[in-house]
Amino acid sequence: MTSKNASLSRFSLTAVSVSLVALLAACASAPPPGGRSVTIERTTFGIAHITAPDYEGLAYGSAYAHAQDNVCQTAEHLLTLRGERSQFLGAQNTGDLGLGRAPNAQIDLFIRYHMDDAALARAGATTSPDVQAALRGTWPATTATCRTPAPTACPPPAGASPGCAR
Repeated sequence: MTSKNASLSRFSLTAVSVSLVALLAACASAPPPGGRSVTIERTTFGIAHITAPDYEGLAYGSAYAHAQDNVCQTAEHLLTLRGERSQFLGAQNTGDLGLGRAPNAQIDLFIRYHMDDAALARAGATTSPDVQAALRGTWPATTATCRTPAPTACPPPAGASPGCAR
């Protein structure tokens, strides 16, 4: 690989990482006024301990801590759920779908044509009030981590190239 190609590759990976962080920041929403009362304390080993008065707060704290610890994984899952992996990670690159790996273009096609938001909403409405509260708390916490300083480059998974893309 020539130094020109290596520089271009590093630039591309950095651009993808920065784009993913910007994407998450663009979808962030503030908690409602007088919102949640959640405390996240970390041990010296970085383990999050969440204290909250209800299931919504516990879900919010758990999702927030997870997103802080796994910003690239969270961004990758967000792209998968939106069917936008090809746009940001490249159509020929691969990602996880179920128990296997597939090209991003195939994953996007599957997600866009097989996910039924209305059916998911109906299923969510049949759950207990505690589960519904936990569902309400999870999404805002995941996107709220964008308001805290985030790394510009993510550590690669084992055996992967630098950046968020695998």
